[in-house]
Amino acid sequence: MAKEYEGPLDLGEEVKLLFKTFDRDNNGSISKDELRRLLQHIDGSQWSPEEVEKLLLGIDSNGDGELQFTEFWAWIAGHGTSNESSMKASLLTHAIAEDKVRFEQGQEAAADRASAEEQRAQQEAVQKRKDAEWEAGERIGRKEFVEARVDVGLSKHVASTMFAKADEDKDGQIDRQELGWLATEQATTVGQIKGIFKESHEVAGNGSDDGVMQEIVNTFSAWDKDGDGTVSTEELIRVIRALNPKLGQITAEAMVKQADTNGDGFIDVREFVGWISGVNPKKKKAKEIREAKMAMATHIKRSSEAKDLGVQGDLEEFLHRSYPSVAQRKKIHTVCGTLNKGPGAKQLCVSCKNRHAWLCHGCGFVSYYDECVNECSFGTVGWTCLQGECKKKCGCKKKPDWWQRKGFLQDLDALSHDVKRLLEPPAEAAPASSG
Repeated sequence: MAKEYEGPLDLGEEVKLLFKTFDRDNNGSISKDELRRLLQHIDGSQWSPEEVEKLLLGIDSNGDGELQFTEFWAWIAGHGTSNESSMKASLLTHAIAEDKVRFEQGQEAAADRASAEEQRAQQEAVQKRKDAEWEAGERIGRKEFVEARVDVGLSKHVASTMFAKADEDKDGQIDRQELGWLATEQATTVGQIKGIFKESHEVAGNGSDDGVMQEIVNTFSAWDKDGDGTVSTEELIRVIRALNPKLGQITAEAMVKQADTNGDGFIDVREFVGWISGVNPKKKKAKEIREAKMAMATHIKRSSEAKDLGVQGDLEEFLHRSYPSVAQRKKIHTVCGTLNKGPGAKQLCVSCKNRHAWLCHGCGFVSYYDECVNECSFGTVGWTCLQGECKKKCGCKKKPDWWQRKGFLQDLDALSHDVKRLLEPPAEAAPASSG
C-alpha cells in the first residue's frame, strides 16, 4: 500500500525543509543567487535584487556572502515579527508543495522499481519452468516440430503455420498444453487429419494437378516408412502420433478401413491417392490420366531418391532392364534399345547416333520429340533409345497428351517400393534338400 505524504512534523523539520528548498545545489549553504531566485519566485514585486542584498547583509552574520544553516535558522526562527512569520508561512507552503511532489515522484519510482523487480522475478520463474519442461521432454521447439511433420509428409509451409498458430506466447516453443490444443483443434478425427494433408498438398503443389499429385505421392512415401509399397496400420499410427499423440490404434484402423478398397488390410499407392484426394474416376480416359499422373509422380520420386543416395546410374540400369515387358504389352516397338545413362547423357544416342522415339528415365514416359513430354530437364537424367529414326506408323503423329497417358513404360506397383528395395538383388532360391 502506498505511503501517504506527512510533511514536516516540528519546527526543526520545517527549517531543514526550507533550507533544502533554498539550497538548490545541495552544497550545505545558500548563495545570494539561490536566495534571490526563491524569494523572487514567491513574490517578485517585494524582493528586488536590492532588497535581497539588504536581507543578506542583515542575516549573514559571518559576512561570507552565503547563509550557513545556523544563520538560516536564526533568520527563519529568530525574528518573531508578524511580517517575518508571514514570509515564513509563504516559504513553508512553497517548500511543502515542492517536497510533496518529490515525495510522490519517489513513491512512483519505487513502485516502478518494485513492479519491474516482480516482473523480472516472474519472467525468471517462467523461464525456469520452461527449462524444466524442456529437459523433461514436455516442450518442443519450432525446428523439431516442423521436422517431425515434414517427416510424415506435410509441407514445411503448412507445418510452420501450424506451429505459429499453437505458439500463443510467441516464445519459439510449444508446451504440452499448446500441443494439446493444437491436436484437439486440428487432428482429432480422420477427416481432420486428411484435411491437414490435403491443404499441404495444395499449397506445396501450387494448385496444379501434377504438382498436387507429386505431393500426394511424396506423402505416401513418407507414410510408407519401410518402403514396401503399402501403408500398414503400424505406419499410420506413427503418422497419427506425430500429429496427435493421444490418438492411436482405433483411428489408424478407421483410416485403413476408409482407404483400403480391396480389403487386404493395407493401403497401396492407388488407394492412397484416391482416398486422400477424394477423386475416383470412372471413365476409361480419366482412369488412364490418373494412372499416368500417379506413375509419373512415383517415378520422379524414385529418381529423386536415387540421386540423393548416389545410385542414379543403378536405378536407370534397373529401369532400362524393366521396360521391355511393358513396352511389348503396349505395342511400343524397340529398334535401338541402347541405354544412354545420366546425368550428362548426350542428346543423340551413343549407338545409333540419332534420337527419335526415346524413354525418359526421369519420369518413365516415351517421347517422339526433342524434349521430354513431361518437361524433365534435359541432360540431368538418362534415357533409352527406342527408335533412332522415324519409321512409318511409328507413333510420332500422336499428340503429346496421348503419350502422357499411354506411354509410361514401368510397373507402377514395382515403383511404389523405395529405391533400396527396387535395387535389392533377388533372393537366392534355397538349395533342394537331398533325399
